[in-house]
Amino acid sequence: LIQLLQLFPANIYYMNELALILLSEKKFDEAEGWINKISLLGGKTVLTYFNKAKLYIHKKNYHQALENLDLLLKLEPNHVEAMNLK
Repeated sequence: LIQLLQLFPANIYYMNELALILLSEKKFDEAEGWINKISLLGGKTVLTYFNKAKLYIHKKNYHQALENLDLLLKLEPNHVEAMNLK
């Protein structure tokens, strides 16, 4: 995945996969860095709000998680995973 990011440094989908791996490995600061980079490159999308919500849940910052889930659900009201996290 790192090699793919070196070849395609602006690919937010590769960045997203790396962020999810880092979250699963409990490397929250590194994951947050990638999630922020995705936000900068891809804008405020369902993907960024969902990943930020998951990050904040892992960090036990539930207020921030709910804020991101609310923003996500404004963009996509029927997002099942977001509704389940809420």
